[in-house]
Amino acid sequence: CIIEHLEIPNTLQYVGKGAFADCLYIKTVTIPGSVEKLSENMFQDCVQLETVILEKGVEVIGKATFSGCKKLYSVTIANSVDEIKETAFKDCIGLMMITIPGSVEKIGNGAFQGCNALNSVTLENGIKTIGKYAFSACKMLPSIELPASVELIDENAFASCSSLKSI
Repeated sequence: CIIEHLEIPNTLQYVGKGAFADCLYIKTVTIPGSVEKLSENMFQDCVQLETVILEKGVEVIGKATFSGCKKLYSVTIANSVDEIKETAFKDCIGLMMITIPGSVEKIGNGAFQGCNALNSVTLENGIKTIGKYAFSACKMLPSIELPASVELIDENAFASCSSLKSI
């Protein structure tokens, strides 16, 4: 596909698994709240994708939705999202900062694994679970502040974060 800017219409409620996977030219995506759940592998390996805006109403970021989007640097997550599934942003090596709103209760296994450039993570109060390997191999992450709402940090959540000096 040769689409560069994708704005999903707010009349659409569902987009299927892998619908835009491997679209080599997509640079920006805006997803309206009418699409409550982002499907598995929806934008996987869209290597030119730089900017994602998830509008209020989106509730779930699916498994591997943005995995392998190597140039992704800007993600806006609405405070309606309550779950980020496993490997959702795995290997997004251009992602430098992320704010995860307090509406997100669960960050799935490997959700941000291998995001090498990630150097700023803001976790807002409300997050309860940080899954296995959620932020593993985020080599540039110097510190992270955990909100009081966190009840479970699963095994190896911050494994191989070689710059991590304070939690």
